Amino acid sequence: MIETASLYVHIPFCDYKCGCCGFYSIPETDENVHQDYLNALQNELDSFDIDEDSLETIYIGGGSPSILSDKNLSALLSMFAEKFSPIEFTVEMNPRHLTRDKLITAELFAVDRLSVGVQSFSEKSLEVLGRKGSRAENLNALDAAGESVIENLNIDLIFGLPSQTLEDFAKDLDIALSFEPSHISAYSLSVEQGTPLAEAVKNGKLKLPDQQLDRKMYEHLIHRLEEAGLYQYEISNFSLPDFECLHNWNYWRSEQYLGLGASAGSFCEGKRFSNPADVEGYIAAGGNPERECQVLTEKEYAWQTAVLMLRTNRGILSPEFSDKTGFDFEKLFSSEIEKNINEGLLEKTLSGFRLTPEGFSVADTVSRDFVLD
Repeated sequence: MIETASLYVHIPFCDYKCGCCGFYSIPETDENVHQDYLNALQNELDSFDIDEDSLETIYIGGGSPSILSDKNLSALLSMFAEKFSPIEFTVEMNPRHLTRDKLITAELFAVDRLSVGVQSFSEKSLEVLGRKGSRAENLNALDAAGESVIENLNIDLIFGLPSQTLEDFAKDLDIALSFEPSHISAYSLSVEQGTPLAEAVKNGKLKLPDQQLDRKMYEHLIHRLEEAGLYQYEISNFSLPDFECLHNWNYWRSEQYLGLGASAGSFCEGKRFSNPADVEGYIAAGGNPERECQVLTEKEYAWQTAVLMLRTNRGILSPEFSDKTGFDFEKLFSSEIEKNINEGLLEKTLSGFRLTPEGFSVADTVSRDFVLD
């Protein structure tokens, strides 16, 4: 029996591929293909003997789960709602597909958290991102979400876009806050290799903002959301008190999780494994493809735990780190700790260590110091 805190389910279908997207997804609107995929997904779920009592969260992402027809969305949600009773049940929805009927379906199957991928309310920024959605569609989707009985609403935003000004991003934030979300995830643009956006940046057709402007946007994000009562609990995540995303918290605490669907990754029983990024192969294999697998050494698990915990406002809680890994954090990373404290990027707390505000802004750089050879 597998004891896993979190279950991730990947629905890799979209009606088109965004120009900025580096996640595995395919443009596919054929409902028959969707149904075949859900059948394979059911088989994969049945192949794992999951301890129902240990499961705290379910997160259905993509792609775009909301591209499914109402019938297929019902089939997907019932697959999990009839078997599990998680503390938190999240479904991602694309504003283009978010309808009252889809929301009612989610409500019927006990979904209690929505994550809406708005990214921006600016037509110019949406065009830069290669998104076909519009400002009006984003606003209408959030209006509909606001009328749902599902009160836990996350809005995804992206900043640091080509041609985006600080004022542009400030407007995006203000509009998002007008819908009174319980949670906002805001990410500095990551240019993924092989995407049309990356090609446009490489060819000089689009120019990214400089580091100073990107930093100003990030600082404004933190201060504006704090004013609105959403506190920063992770590098890119902000919430009202008690509305933190438990699913992501489990990732950042280096808990076990199981991923289902094409390209989904898992970490269970000291092993990382993932399904191939291949919808046709996944369906042909009946949801049980050959998986790539890596067994982590004790030290590899220790650095994974350190890197993930440092992403949060709590940072490293030394007793918890020791209980999970068997290592003393301060002894294992003594030189890395000293280096980052001296640079003003890390600070000691009563129970461990955490990033300073300066460290949060360069967290990826700091994290690389805690990857052991």
